[in-house]
Amino acid sequence: MAGKNTTTCTVCGEDTPQTPCALCESMIKTRPKGDWDYEIPHLLHDEVAERLGGPHPNVKRRWKAFKTQFSKPEDIEWAKFDDNTDPVLEEPASPQILARIADHIEEGLKLTSEERLILHKGFLMIDGFSFSFRDNYVCMNGRQMPHEVPTVSILRVLSDRKRRVGWNLTRLLTVFGCVNTNRRVLPQQEFPGHREARLHFRLRRQLERRANVPNWHAVHSLLSWVGWMAEEHIPPPKHHILHPLAAWSRDIQQRLNRSIGFNEHVAEAFVNHPNGLSELDAYPWLERWKRYKGTRQSHAPTKPALRTTGGKLK
Repeated sequence: MAGKNTTTCTVCGEDTPQTPCALCESMIKTRPKGDWDYEIPHLLHDEVAERLGGPHPNVKRRWKAFKTQFSKPEDIEWAKFDDNTDPVLEEPASPQILARIADHIEEGLKLTSEERLILHKGFLMIDGFSFSFRDNYVCMNGRQMPHEVPTVSILRVLSDRKRRVGWNLTRLLTVFGCVNTNRRVLPQQEFPGHREARLHFRLRRQLERRANVPNWHAVHSLLSWVGWMAEEHIPPPKHHILHPLAAWSRDIQQRLNRSIGFNEHVAEAFVNHPNGLSELDAYPWLERWKRYKGTRQSHAPTKPALRTTGGKLK
């Protein structure tokens, strides 16, 4: 309970002389700053605080409020089946064996030949797609997807009928395979040769520049997903081997890697693109990216919203 001369901070819930408290206030200042802090408008700050359920210290209550706010049909309908539809048609082993394999991966134990064979055999889905596992990657119809996936989390959903019923796991696994949730930091290393040291320094600077651009990882994950969908799910036009969207997504990624004007390139890309992007309108995030305008910060390193740790998505 707040004292006579104190009040409760509307953000963190601590007893302080003012609200928001000095710490929270330092994170929502609207005046321009020279460092890399985000400039968060008060209206946006209040909206986020409301969606998180207010200044409650209980993490479960915050998570419950978050799920309530973002469990609307337009946010999850793209990944839903009927409530009684099982997305898995055939499993490579019993649920108990699959759960044991997931435990071994989480504990860092070496898998046996039999366990690896089970993962390579994979799961046959109700829509005809097949998903197997190779190291930390998932393969769709035998083709390895671009990025590592949270193998433990995925296996536990695939092997548990109660968890997977009603969900379009083909769409979910496709998204996971195209999103980079395992971003490694370049390790410190000394090179005896001058040439090797320069190459190492240039690579580190390149990775640091990418990390400092807001939405860099998000845009590249999106373009990776669009390219995959264009190659595997969208029929190409007549007289084309691949859909032009596949080449478009690769071209935009290369352009973002080697030039300045990140926000301008992204906004222009979603105005001038090949026909066929409307085939992906069922996914709610695509319409939001079409309205992308960038941020005011040119250097604002951000932590990933989702990260794979020990094979689990956190």
